[in-house]
Amino acid sequence: MNVDPWIVIAQIVNFLLLVWLLRRFLYEPVVKVIAERDARLQASRRRAEEREDAARAEEDKYKEMAARLEAERRQILQEAAAHADRERERLLAEARSVAAKAREEMYDRLRAERSEVEAQIREGIVREACASAGKIVTELTGTSVSDALIDTMERRLAGVHPPTSSDKALDIPIEIRTSFEPQPAQRERLRSMVESWIGSGATPELSFVQDPTLVLGIEISLVGERVSWSARDVLESVVEGALTRMRPGDGSEAIRHA
Repeated sequence: MNVDPWIVIAQIVNFLLLVWLLRRFLYEPVVKVIAERDARLQASRRRAEEREDAARAEEDKYKEMAARLEAERRQILQEAAAHADRERERLLAEARSVAAKAREEMYDRLRAERSEVEAQIREGIVREACASAGKIVTELTGTSVSDALIDTMERRLAGVHPPTSSDKALDIPIEIRTSFEPQPAQRERLRSMVESWIGSGATPELSFVQDPTLVLGIEISLVGERVSWSARDVLESVVEGALTRMRPGDGSEAIRHA
């Protein structure tokens, strides 16, 4: 078989021309399109990654902010709870203080009222007892109560050391207090009794004062010294004993323990 070399050369030239044409008008544009598409895809991927990174950063920022807000919320709640506890304790302490003060004031009022009632009872008992004793003395002895009191004071003075003539007491008026209004004869008797008690021929100046609070009593005062006798003094211990027996107990203490 004979092969024409020119034909082979022509075919080779045609093939090379076809390859060049394919490369020039088909392969290169396709490669270029593929490269451009790949570049666009790479750019899109980079933008997506950047957006993902930005989104992740925003998420981290949000989580950090949420954690900080949660911590602040817990701190605020703790501080509010602590403040509420302190305020509650303060209010409870004030309430306890006010209640204790009110309770003590009530106890004081109760004690004052009881003391007032006891004083009224004591005064009533003493006066009634003295009035009854006066009637008994008058009926038994036929002597007035005032004369009996002067007799008692005379016996009392006999046991008391009198001031000497050098005492300044003799230069100062002597006050005689009586629970009754002494009659002129009784005044003279009291004067004579005091002069006899002082002795040395002294004639002191006397002043008479009626004092019903003595309750069947006589009191002689000079220079701070006092000589007295009163049925009240005798009856006070008796009355106090009676009141003590009348008391069922300390009411304020009963209330306090209740």
